[in-house]
Amino acid sequence: MDKPKIGDKVRLVGEEIDSIFDVGRVFEVHDSINEWWDTAHGEDKMGLMDSLEMYGPKKAATAKWYAIVENVEYPAETMAVASFECEPFAE
Repeated sequence: MDKPKIGDKVRLVGEEIDSIFDVGRVFEVHDSINEWWDTAHGEDKMGLMDSLEMYGPKKAATAKWYAIVENVEYPAETMAVASFECEPFAE
């Protein structure tokens, strides 16, 4: 998937995605996991780093960008994701 813009909706996919929600609205986008980032909601990249470790270094290296997405149905819920955990969402 191409890098989304803030406000775009994405479908969350992948073995390590928490099933709290399936569709998220992009809240923040980052080009690198090496920069430190926190969202206004308190979400940070630590959970994402744990997930990337579970995928393994080969899969984790395929990430082109990272995003914070918020639950479309319950905006207070956020999640950090890698590019390979997102698919375009068409309404």
